[in-house]
Amino acid sequence: MLWTLLLSLAATPSVRLEGAGLTAASFTVEQLKALGPVTVDWKDKSGAHRMTGVPVERLLRKQGLSELPRHAELRAVLIATAEDGFVAVFSVGELLAEVGPSTVLLAWEQDGKPLAAPHGVFRLVVPTDKKGARSLYQLRSLELRALTPR
Repeated sequence: MLWTLLLSLAATPSVRLEGAGLTAASFTVEQLKALGPVTVDWKDKSGAHRMTGVPVERLLRKQGLSELPRHAELRAVLIATAEDGFVAVFSVGELLAEVGPSTVLLAWEQDGKPLAAPHGVFRLVVPTDKKGARSLYQLRSLELRALTPR
């Protein structure tokens, strides 16, 4: 019975956030919902959708982005990695509402329903991009990497 409980706990899908200056953590859908979900309109090759998730900026701030040394976040990138190894990269400045133009949502719901199996439990959605190249399926992890000048 205990073994079954441990297996079911381990099987809860989550997405990992870690990196320079952040408190590393894995988040389940329920934990992300507690951060205050938002819904955005977004189009991809299959048509128009309403995506529900949490802004990546909110997640970064929760895990310590605002506590980094002054302007350190502007010298960092966020690397999003999918299960198949596909990677999308964002300058952190573009993710901050007061600085950049990008809206990036860590989504778990499309059109009022959980994401379909081929999309995985989590999807990164970038409605401000003209094409969906950085809107990746089956999001596995987000890593904040500090850039150092040469």
